[in-house]
Amino acid sequence: GEFYTPPTIARWMLDRLGLERDDRVLDPACGSGTFLIERYQQAIGEDADQGLATYDEARAVAERIAGNDLNPFSAVLS
Repeated sequence: GEFYTPPTIARWMLDRLGLERDDRVLDPACGSGTFLIERYQQAIGEDADQGLATYDEARAVAERIAGNDLNPFSAVLS
């Protein structure tokens, strides 16, 4: 089956990991990418939304986030 984690739960779990901005994250069963999106937001997305991060900083964070899924439809969603 497929299970879609609500963004609030994904953020709660990521917050408890104590990740630094430069840490790499791999979600081997990313589904629609909720954990990946929340990780980006956690690492730099909120700063980028407020104009406090540069394009290069945001791109560097995005390059350290990866996901994979067996279901092609899920991968298309993210």
